[in-house]
Amino acid sequence: MAQQIKTIVEQMLAPYLEQEGFELVDIEYVKEGSNWFLRVFVDKEGGIDIDDCSRISEYLSQRLDEKDPIPTAYFLEVSSPGAERPLKKPQDYARSVGKDVFVTTYEPIDGAKEFEGKLIDFSEERVIVQTGKRTTEIPLSKIASARLAILF
Repeated sequence: MAQQIKTIVEQMLAPYLEQEGFELVDIEYVKEGSNWFLRVFVDKEGGIDIDDCSRISEYLSQRLDEKDPIPTAYFLEVSSPGAERPLKKPQDYARSVGKDVFVTTYEPIDGAKEFEGKLIDFSEERVIVQTGKRTTEIPLSKIASARLAILF
């Protein structure tokens, strides 16, 4: 059900976002406590601001009211993906080469399931993360989650 709702929302929103110069980063439909949340993460070159989020929220809210694809009550949230933006699509990885990332895997690779360091390379099959002096090649199929990281 959640995947179906995410697909419907993406189809509703994609033409508008493309026309307005925005990029859809991610959609979440999750239950927290007794409440459902539909979260849409959007970005654009130079960053997104509160006015952008408000316009996108208003547009999407109208479309959702017209089609009514979600049977339960929910809260709609539109926001920036933030400084620790998730890496989901190939273009996310490609534009993040040279940046700090945090990657978790489904199973251990070289004895670890978490990797925090610099993304030094990306291909359609794998990423290479450098942690200190150690370099780890991680198959994309084994990545549970990946995001930009702020290292201190």
